[in-house]
Parts: sequence; C-alpha cells; structure tokens
Amino acid sequence: MEPQEPTVFSFAAYLYDAENRRLTRNQVPIRINRQMLDLLDLLVRSSGRLVTREQIQKTLWPGQFLDNSEKRITNAVARLRHILGDNSSRPRYIESVPRTGYRLIAPIRVVELARGARPAPAALLPPAVETAVPAEGLPEVLPDAPSALSGTTATADSPSLSEDREAQTRSAGLLQPPGSASAPISGLPRALGRRGVFYAAGVLLLLAGMLAMAPRLKRRPAAAPAEITLGIAPFQASGPGAASLAQSFRLDLTDTLSQLPHLDVRASNSLDLLNLDRSTFRAQATHLGLDVLILGSFTLQNNECHVQLELVRGNDLSHIASFNRTVSRYELADLRTMIQDEVYRSLKLSPVSGGLPTTPIDGTSNPLAYDAYLRAQYHFSQLTGNSLVLAVAEYNEAIADDPNFVDAYAGQARAYIFLVQNDRIGESEGYTLARQAARHALALDAHTAEAHADLGFIYFLQSWNLKAGERELRQAISANPDDPFYHQGLALIYSDEGRFHEAEAQINQALAVDPYWVSAYITDIHIASVAQDRSRVESDIRKIMQLAPNSTHARDGIANAEWSLGLHLRAIQTWREMAVMDHTPSRIAMEDRGLAAYRRGGVAAYARIRIEAIREGMKTAPHGNDFFPPEWYAQAGETQQALRAIRASIAMHDDGVPGMTVLPAYDSLHSNPEFRALLAGVGLNIPARAHS
Repeated sequence: MEPQEPTVFSFAAYLYDAENRRLTRNQVPIRINRQMLDLLDLLVRSSGRLVTREQIQKTLWPGQFLDNSEKRITNAVARLRHILGDNSSRPRYIESVPRTGYRLIAPIRVVELARGARPAPAALLPPAVETAVPAEGLPEVLPDAPSALSGTTATADSPSLSEDREAQTRSAGLLQPPGSASAPISGLPRALGRRGVFYAAGVLLLLAGMLAMAPRLKRRPAAAPAEITLGIAPFQASGPGAASLAQSFRLDLTDTLSQLPHLDVRASNSLDLLNLDRSTFRAQATHLGLDVLILGSFTLQNNECHVQLELVRGNDLSHIASFNRTVSRYELADLRTMIQDEVYRSLKLSPVSGGLPTTPIDGTSNPLAYDAYLRAQYHFSQLTGNSLVLAVAEYNEAIADDPNFVDAYAGQARAYIFLVQNDRIGESEGYTLARQAARHALALDAHTAEAHADLGFIYFLQSWNLKAGERELRQAISANPDDPFYHQGLALIYSDEGRFHEAEAQINQALAVDPYWVSAYITDIHIASVAQDRSRVESDIRKIMQLAPNSTHARDGIANAEWSLGLHLRAIQTWREMAVMDHTPSRIAMEDRGLAAYRRGGVAAYARIRIEAIREGMKTAPHGNDFFPPEWYAQAGETQQALRAIRASIAMHDDGVPGMTVLPAYDSLHSNPEFRALLAGVGLNIPARAHS
C-alpha cells in the first residue's frame, strides 16, 4: 500500500490543513478564499523549490488564456502575502524570483495527526457576542453634551494594515515606481485646461461620490411614495482601524436604507457637515428636511465591532429608539440587515409584502466579500494613487469571494477610471479594464445605474464621444432618477454641447437631492460662466463661500468663472487669495506680475505672463491645470502657437480638449478653419452659442 500524501503542514504560526481546505494561525481560523488556498497549496507542496508563473497560471486559471496574466499573478501573490502578513521587500514566507516566479522559503513541517484527531472544518466566523436588550429600550447613545453631536471623532487608524498592504502591493509591481504621481485626485497632474478645476471638483469627485461619498439611491421595490426623510450622521469611531470601517459601513447602510419603501434617505456627504452644537445641528437638519436622524458610535477591537445607534427626531433631536450590538467584523452584513429591520419597525412604517429584503440590490450576503468591499470603499474614498490600487485589489477579493457581487464590479470599474486620471495606469489598459468590469456588472443586472454611469464617463473621457456618454448617463438616471451624481455628469456633457439650459436643469435636480454638495456648485459655476449667466455665477459664489470658505480648489473654480465672465481684475485677485492660502510665493508673485501686465495691456498681456510661467515650469505647481498652454496662447493672440498646442493636446488626449468647443478663452479661434477642423477630426463641433 502506497503511503498517503501528507495533507497537514505547519510553517511559523500557521497550520494548513489541505484536506479540509483550512488555514489557521495559532489555532485561529484565517479568512481565505478558494483561489488563495489553491496558490498556498501549490507553494506549500513545492516548498523550497521554484514555482514558475506558468505553474501559478495553470493552477489558478486552468484552461484560460489571459492577456494580462502577469498582472493577475502578481496581484494574487500580493494578496496571499497580505493574508500571511508577509512583506516582499523582507520576505519571511514567499520569496520573489525575478522574471521567473516565487518560492516558499519558510521551513515546512508535515504534521502527523493521530487517527481520529483531525479537527473538523471550523466555522469561518466566530460567534456573535450579543448584548442584552432591555424591554424598555437601550440607553441613549448621545448625552446632552454638545460634543456628542460632532462628526466622526475617530482615533487614528492603525497604520499597520494599510501601510503593510501598500508596501506589499508596490513591491509586487502594482504601483508605479517612486516619483510617479500619488497626490490626491483633486490635484491631478493631467493637463485638463481651464476646466481642470471643474473636472477635479466635477467629473472626478463626481465619480468618487458615486461610490464613496453618498448613497447610490438604487431603485426601490414597489415604488411607494416616501413618507419619512432620514439621514445618517457620521459615526463616532474608536479603536485602531475603526474610522475607515465605520465610514464605509455608514455609507453602505445609507445605501441599504435608501432602497426601502416609505423612506427618503439623504446623501451622506450632506450630513458630513452636521457638527457643532445641538442648535446648529437642528438647524441643518431642518434645512435638509430631515424627519429623523440616526446618530451613533462604532468601536472596533480585535475584529469585534460594537455599534450603538440612536434614532432621533430631526426637529428637536428627541429620542425614538436605540440599537446596540457587538458582532464580528465579518458579520457586518447581518448587522446591516438587523439595523434595517429595527429602523423600519421603530418608525412604524407600513408593512412590506413578503418582508424587507435581506440583501440590498446588487449587494452581497457573503461576509467575506462584504468585508473586502467595505475596505475597498474606504481605500477608494481616499482618492490617492496608492489607495486606488489598494481599492482595486480589495474589489478583486470581494469578487473572488462572490462572483455575482454587482456593486464590486461597478466599484472596480470606477477605480480603474480614477487610476487612469491619476496617471497610475495607461489610458488604453485602464479604460479597457474599467469597461470590462462595468459590462460584467450589467451582464449580472442590466439595470445597474452605476455601471451605465461608468460607461458614460469612459465614453466622455476616453473617446470624447459625448452622444454615447449622454446615452449611458440617461440610462443611469432612468434606473436611478434620484441620484445627484448622474445628473451632474450629464450636465457636464450638455455644457460641452452648448446645451446650457439643459445642463443647469440637471444641476438643479442634483442640488434638490443634495443641497450641501459643494462639487455641484463648483460644476454649476463653470456651466453658468460659459453660458455667460452672471446672476447664477454670483449666486453660486455666495453658496460656495458659505460651504467651503477654506477650499483653494473652490477659489480656483470661482476665479476661472470670473475670468470667463470678463471680470478679470476680480479673477486675478481671487487667484492671488488662493495662492496666499496655498502658501505658494511663486504663484503670488506671478499674479502680482499678471495684475501689473493686465493694467498695462489687458487680457493678452496677462496671458503672456501665464505663458512665461508655463515655460518656467509652474504647470507642475499646485493648481497646475490653470496653466493649459492652448487657452493662454489663444488669449495672447498667438494663433499659430495656440494651434500647435491644440494639436499636441489632441495627440496626448488631454481631457481639456472637449471644453474648447464652448470655453470663452477660445472664442477668437472659432472662425479659424484649422481650429474647427482639428476639433471636427476628433468628433467635436463648436455649438451655436446658447446663452441663458
């Protein structure tokens, strides 16, 4: 009788039971999906020997041809390193063999178990720890002290997980080499032209908001009229890693409740501004038309989440009900359902035929997929190049755990779009991956609004196909008419087509849903200034200064709008104020020179100061998108230089090109046949001016 192949292996603090497909560390089960177990099994059984990339591909994707196999293999190994707590720069377990493969370097010991001693496969999740719920209700979360009503007052997240994960991902080749752009998206290095600030605060923050900054307000089952308007304030968070998990859970809970009949749920980012004392809190709640609020705290300790929530009336913050649970972080999906049921019951809303849904539309009931999704949500919300790479990895993990998780595919699509915009992946590859993820989501659910919106932005940003972008965004709005982000995206397309009345109508719809959304006002001020609607611009300026007085990107948007309206001295002063707030002496000095030049020779003289700054490298400074060569050559009256710069921008596929059709900066070129031919060559046409 041949000896049986060993099936239980030990290395360091880990025990791998191949027969039962189980990995433990110090006898504690480790969360790991099938694909990662397959990779671990391959490495363990080849301990000390080289495992080639070809072997890994055949093991993880048998019989499949992969056009991006190198990246997938690198990503898979990076995920396994993360699970094991390994670091590729100082490996303890998995060693990279350059251009060849990997090797498990940890000493492996075959474990001999006595007959009958093999443990049965353990449940993946530890049992929930329930707290007793008195019949008369739980103690209120919030005391009378005003501090209880402030926004999230989290302790600093422990850096160990995110920093280690980032280091592993970088060493695995998923990130660009040091020196490549990793600044937040709001300071994009891409040349976006005068519209750069509006893209940064418009299209790009718009994309982020769809996923990470507000509820997606998905279609409701049984379209019953809303009876109660509800909002969820930021949770107070405590414990290492609690702030990020609390933020993502709150956003997803907002999404879940927005799908219920009889509830109208306000966008999360509007409630981010709720702070200070009770009178301010109450006034803002009244302005948002909130009937009820959910306030709460979120504590994370040793992978256990203690969540305390209080449901209060919006007009006086009086107590309605409380909710108090302690669960494993891998049971947050179940907790979300429990909170949904408790809120619905406490508000005494009309019964739903068949009961409330246990899983949100396009969501997941898989606890591992949900945990990965929450991590992805948080990484995405940080909007840096490195955090976006981490978000993609977490979306991949969520999809691996639940291949039918529609929201994970839609989120992955959006993350790839952002990676392109942050110059962390090539346009062709990034948009192709984004398109594939969006279409996969639509294959699972043809009514997925986010996926339609993702496709709309790909058409808009990659091919400048405004008609196709409009079509997809209109489909997104048809599936989700209450989502403000889709309205804002459609407004930007309408603006580029010169359809200003329609664009402003879309912004009005976005602001009706989310009146505190600064990005919408910044986008609107761009549209109104291009349409030469001064009264609307002035109204937007007042609102922006009220909501974001310290935002230099908001100041940049205001200055650009003032310049487009011909309020040149005001614009120069606003740009100078922005530079003072940014502490950038070079920009302050440039604006001072520009002011003197403008007083001597008007717009053309100021434009030449900008051109001089571009030649001196100021384009790489903060607000570098203010230094887009084509528009300043055009305004300086240097037509041939402007045309050369436009040809270069088209060749580089700069995102500022579509705006050339309507921005006043290019008015002097509208009668130039070469200018018109250049735009027509990429499918863009100068619309008849349609002022409001």
